Order: sequence, then C-alpha cells, then structure tokens
Amino acid sequence: MSWHHRISPSAADRWMACPGSPNLLDTVPRRPSGPAALEGTRAHAIRERMLTGQVITIMNDGEEAYAMSLLLKRGVNYLLGLGGQRLIEHRFSLDPWIPGGSGTSDAVVHRGAATLVNDLKYGVQPVQAKDNKQLMIYALGAMRPGTRTVTLQIDAPRAVSSQHSISREDLLDFGSTVARAAIATESKDAPRIAGDKQCQWCDARTVCPEYATTLMTGFDS
Repeated sequence: MSWHHRISPSAADRWMACPGSPNLLDTVPRRPSGPAALEGTRAHAIRERMLTGQVITIMNDGEEAYAMSLLLKRGVNYLLGLGGQRLIEHRFSLDPWIPGGSGTSDAVVHRGAATLVNDLKYGVQPVQAKDNKQLMIYALGAMRPGTRTVTLQIDAPRAVSSQHSISREDLLDFGSTVARAAIATESKDAPRIAGDKQCQWCDARTVCPEYATTLMTGFDS
C-alpha cells in the first residue's frame, strides 16, 4: 500500500496520535466515498477551474455546478485579488518529514516573506485553521527559504471560514513532531492508541481491540 493511503496529510489526526493505525488499516477494506466526500470533490474541481480563469455556466456545466460556483465565488475572488505568486492544486514534496511523501494544496500564495496556505472545506461543519495538522503539513511543503510567517486559511463557503498565522520556527518545530510520528508508524509493533479524534474516521475501528475497549471504558483523551 502506498504512503498516501498510510500516512497522508489529510489523515494526520489519526496516524500522528495512533501510530499503529496504518498497520491495522492494511488489513481491512476501505469504505467507499460517501455523498459528502463526493460533493466536496466536485466543489474542489469547480473551484480549481474558477481559479484558473474558467467561467462556470448553467448551459455548459449544469445547474448543480453553477450553484456551487456561486457559493465558491467569494473565496475565489479573494484569492484572485491577492498579489504575489499564486499556486493552484500544486504538489509539494514532504520528504523531509514524511519519507517519500507529498501533498497537494488547494491554493498557496507567496508574497515576500509571507505565505498563505488556503484549503477549501465544502461541508457544513466548521473546521478550525488553528492547530490544523493537515494544513500545517501542507505549509511545511509550501514554505520557501525566505518565508517567515505562514497563514493557514480555511475557506468554508457553507460554514464559518477561519485563519491562523504561525511563524516559520513554530512550523518547523511541528515538522519535527511530524517526522517522529511518521517514523513511529513504520514499526510492525507500532502501538494503537484509541482516542476520540483519531478513531472518528478510522476504517479499522470495527476490528480494533483498543477501540472496542473504549466503548466500555471511554476515551482517556
């Protein structure tokens, strides 16, 4: 199984807290994407087209795509109005922190010593930019040598958008934590540690002894 399925940035809340989860996940089939995930994928594709100058119309793209474009328009216009170097759906190497790893960020804008990492969340539940491991890992890959500050930004057109700034030094400290967590997943005896956040979306929880225990005793954290 590829590194992307084992320790992807989007699953960092799981494998950083439970290093044994990738090994257990190797033994179970993955759940197919649900309606919300598929809707999010469509929204990302439409937003990418808008950010690269394409116009979404009812005639060419259908009513659903056009309706999505109206919700996405505000966030798209914000990004298009920023100066600097703009990178859309750009893949970055994460090899210094996740061996062989990479990540694709929705949008990155470099302006002098500042870098903006923008991520679309199309769901209706709020997602916080502060301490967002997925965004912070993307930021590690997106930083340039001259970057001093990174702004993590969640564009949530159907919920509440948020942003948080972090210094280069603090982000690199987090990168050291990521690297240690990634190495921990490589051991065949990596421990499984149940917890509310890491178990929430884990496909292996139905066969996980540690998760089963928490159903009777509750989570420690």
